Amino acid sequence: MPEENKIRLVKMLGEKNIPLIEDDALGELSFERSRPLPAKAYDTYDNVLYCSSFSKSLIPGFRIGWVAAGKYQGEIEKLKFSSNISTNGLLQDTIGRYLESGNYHAHIRKLRQFAQAQVLKYKAAIQQYFPEDVKISIPVGGYSLWIELPEQVNALMVQREALKFGIGFCPGQIFSASNHFKNCMRINCCPLWSGKIAEALNTLGKIVRALSNGETVAG
Repeated sequence: MPEENKIRLVKMLGEKNIPLIEDDALGELSFERSRPLPAKAYDTYDNVLYCSSFSKSLIPGFRIGWVAAGKYQGEIEKLKFSSNISTNGLLQDTIGRYLESGNYHAHIRKLRQFAQAQVLKYKAAIQQYFPEDVKISIPVGGYSLWIELPEQVNALMVQREALKFGIGFCPGQIFSASNHFKNCMRINCCPLWSGKIAEALNTLGKIVRALSNGETVAG
């Protein structure tokens, strides 16, 4: 989101006292030299609940994140304590010591390079194997690609056929509360690039091409 839009959004919601929940778990994985500022940076109303995590940037299995909840901090703490009392203290201390070591920023720089290389490889394969009229996002960070298929192709139908080959992705409908994005899909580029991934994307492209032409998908 452009910086000016973040500022307008924070101001609009702050004036109306509508809380903004900001999920920035992938914020560290910006491909640019410096990462974009979160909306929380412009919050003069103490109204943004800023959420982030180490799951995407450090250790997925630890499942440790945090929230800077502004004026809602007390309520958030009560909800946390009522749900599971506390998060594993040993794991939190382990991450804390790692951050203190000064190695985190070097790790993030390498991870950004890896993520960008992955996304570029996936994108090139999709451009090669999918129909020419498919539109692909140009992300500036993270692990995912958003793909707009031909209008007549339903992503749920693509998913159903893809699962027969053991291929998974997220159909666009799950990102909408009103069943939009029927012809869209999100592909996770995190799995390490390999011949198997290339083959899977080739198969996925054949499925999309067949459905786009109204043909039966070959098994």
